[in-house]
Amino acid sequence: MNPYAAQNLSPVDYRLSTVLLANYRNYPSLTLDTGGQSVVLTGQNGAGKTNILEAISLFAPGRGLRGAAIGELPYSIKSPPPLGGGWEGAPPCPSPLDWSIVIDLLTPHTTHRLGTGVTEAGQKNRAILADGNPLPQTQLADYLTIAWATPDMDALWRESSSARRKFLDRLVYALFPAHWAALTRMEKHRLERARLLEMGRLDDRWCDAVELGLARAMQEVGQNRRAYIDALGAAMAEFHGDFPRIALALQSNITPDMDAAAIQTQLQAHRSGDAASGMCRFGANRDDLGAEFMPKSRPVNGCSTGEQKMALLSILLAHAGLLRTRQNRPPILLLDEIAAHLDDRHRTALARQIQALNAQAFLTGADASLFTDWQGQAGFWVVQNHTVQNQQ
Repeated sequence: MNPYAAQNLSPVDYRLSTVLLANYRNYPSLTLDTGGQSVVLTGQNGAGKTNILEAISLFAPGRGLRGAAIGELPYSIKSPPPLGGGWEGAPPCPSPLDWSIVIDLLTPHTTHRLGTGVTEAGQKNRAILADGNPLPQTQLADYLTIAWATPDMDALWRESSSARRKFLDRLVYALFPAHWAALTRMEKHRLERARLLEMGRLDDRWCDAVELGLARAMQEVGQNRRAYIDALGAAMAEFHGDFPRIALALQSNITPDMDAAAIQTQLQAHRSGDAASGMCRFGANRDDLGAEFMPKSRPVNGCSTGEQKMALLSILLAHAGLLRTRQNRPPILLLDEIAAHLDDRHRTALARQIQALNAQAFLTGADASLFTDWQGQAGFWVVQNHTVQNQQ
């Protein structure tokens, strides 16, 4: 059953029509003209399929799906950068660029050109531009949202809580764009408090002011996380596809009834211990994401590897459905080596769900035969020798 068919959602396109790379990873230059379709990228391991997905993921806040540092991204042999003078009709962008990525985003009303890159080797912060104008990372959700699944995320439920927090916060940001700014404030105040505690001789008024700012940011972060989990739970309840229902819960030492003053009181009580440990042992910075595999009433981290993979896909599909109904704009989905880990039934179900959502997906795999359900619905490209070749 298609869980979204009954909603009579009108098709609204938010799709990448072009992806352009220069001096990026193993690509001296690359032009991928999608035509607004979903994209299947096949080729041998190490050919550079994931590099294309990573490039797109840099149009979400943060460091992309690999979490790579800027110094890892440039191609080793430089070629003339296209941004700032290479493409006819392109808006002005930083030039010269050490590496650059440009995407053309189709929307129901217009096409936007977004770009990111660095202006010189060794630069610590990359520029982001929208239609030629500087854009803060926190405002990327005004244009598009992106969600991804990679093979490394198969271990999400067995990794540290920080990996699950990052995963949750990317999802929360898509629904509540102000969440990224709250996270930034929380980290700023947390580091400032840590420096004060390290100094030893505290000015109580100064520390109180910092902790109040930290408490307010923690309260907002916690509220956003809980509101998102509640919304996703409602979306998951409507989910009747071939993927299992997953119940998420925020595991936090901040209870829902605690206001900023109560959080600040706890931070004050933890000062001496935090000074000794160099950590902030109370607050939203220690939250974790709990998940239950509903068909077996079992925590996901106690399920099989295959079931954990299914849990991740269930969450991403429900997330896409939530954004489709709330914003009429599903995320662009980046699914790396996804089909190889699914049986035929679930590969078919995944394709149908994404197509029913009218979402654009970029999928990678070594074997094109794993993507037969995308025939006629996606463009097929072979990646080899630093290039992509259209197969249709």
